[in-house]
Amino acid sequence: MIRNRLWFGPLAFALAGAFPLSAVADKIETEAGVSVQARGPVHEAFGRPWEAVATPLPVMRQKPPDPIAEEPPDQRPAGANVRWLPGYWQWDTDQKDYIWVTGCWRNMPEGRRWVVGYWATVAGGYYWVGGHLAAQQEQDFQIVDEPPAPQEEEMGSAPDDHSFYIPGSWFYTDQGYNWRGGYWSDQQEGRSWQPARYQWTPQGYIYTSGYWDANFGQRGMLFAPVYFNRPLWNTTGWFYRPQYMVNPLSLLASLFLNTGANHYYYGDYYGNGYANAGYRPWYNYGASRYDPIYSYERWSNRSNAQWLPGLRGTFDGRQSGTLALPPRTLADQIRLNAQGTVKSPATLVALAQVNNQVKIPGLKLEPVTAKQRTDMMLNTRAMHKTSIDLGKGINIQTGVNSSTSLKPGVAIPKVPGNVVPKAPGNVVPKAPVNVEPKVPGNVVPKAPVHVEPKPPVNIVPKIHGEPAPKTPQPPKGGKPEKPEKP
Repeated sequence: MIRNRLWFGPLAFALAGAFPLSAVADKIETEAGVSVQARGPVHEAFGRPWEAVATPLPVMRQKPPDPIAEEPPDQRPAGANVRWLPGYWQWDTDQKDYIWVTGCWRNMPEGRRWVVGYWATVAGGYYWVGGHLAAQQEQDFQIVDEPPAPQEEEMGSAPDDHSFYIPGSWFYTDQGYNWRGGYWSDQQEGRSWQPARYQWTPQGYIYTSGYWDANFGQRGMLFAPVYFNRPLWNTTGWFYRPQYMVNPLSLLASLFLNTGANHYYYGDYYGNGYANAGYRPWYNYGASRYDPIYSYERWSNRSNAQWLPGLRGTFDGRQSGTLALPPRTLADQIRLNAQGTVKSPATLVALAQVNNQVKIPGLKLEPVTAKQRTDMMLNTRAMHKTSIDLGKGINIQTGVNSSTSLKPGVAIPKVPGNVVPKAPGNVVPKAPVNVEPKVPGNVVPKAPVHVEPKPPVNIVPKIHGEPAPKTPQPPKGGKPEKPEKP
């Protein structure tokens, strides 16, 4: 094992010649100090559950480490707009510790750039402010006042069989918030619509406008998250280079979402314990609320009567125990392969196997040049520095720590329940028309302007592992604000 770096895709095959397959992964994990996960969060730049106003996340008492030194793999998907987006730390409730959500190759949506997320210091601990895909003409952080609760909507019936419904949303203008109702639009081949959304930060609410994105299977390359059982990043010269991608052929068969964590998850999250913690199969959620992945996949499989029953059959079989659960780690996958008990597509695939032993339709790899690697590493380091500075409250434009809202004591609001339109039944869209969605009535909302946020509502979320702190008292003579009803 090379001490100052960590990339063991080829090493697994080399060890396989000298050790029984069942011992290969154990030897890798013991020597490397890292466990490659065959389940975990999907990188938020790759995909994130949609809510009009994102549910505030739990506060973590344990401080996350700084971002690790991470290098992109030596191969990348072909494409002019493919970018390497670095990883980040997320809390894992099973490990009771942070895991590294590995960076990903991302086929960037046209006219969008990635704005990195960061861990902010808030009352009681640390709060993850997720990254987002901002339009080129937008500021990195378009801070606006707290939006009102989404209005209830009736979708009605689709005007034809190649339409999909775009939920209504509040838009911030010079005159305050204006509601634009939901409407039907034409589905585009190979692309899914990501509606506008808001998310809370210690400085106010971030607004991200809606945009077309590639469908989930064409967004790039997703890599396995990893758990470090010792702080390897403290070793001088050490870096991590991922070598195991999440197999897109098995991804949708075990895809979950958890709006309480604002992430999709893949792998073994079966069982009542996970269901009670908010993990839901993606297709169940999408059948009753807007979900970009479900909206597109449902249309794409409109001629396949077995698509949805097949997904449900796989889930029910794994939930009941009549079908084997997917492996949780690379070590588990290697053991199952050695036993010959794996019949479905492998959850993880080594890059060395892609297009050799494992054929993935539509995926063409090309080598990363020395110049590309240098540019990517500079960009990764810049993003990591930005993430750390934002977490400290440093204004990245001026370099001055002028923020007072990041100091301990900031209360995180409880977001009203996201009202969603009712599904209109089994309306099946037809072939797409390659046009942008048009807003009825030629109403064009203005881009949000930078305004001073209102004081956060005096409600705080529960802190992970401990009771939530007491609600701060209102100013003398004032009255506490009443939370909006869902």
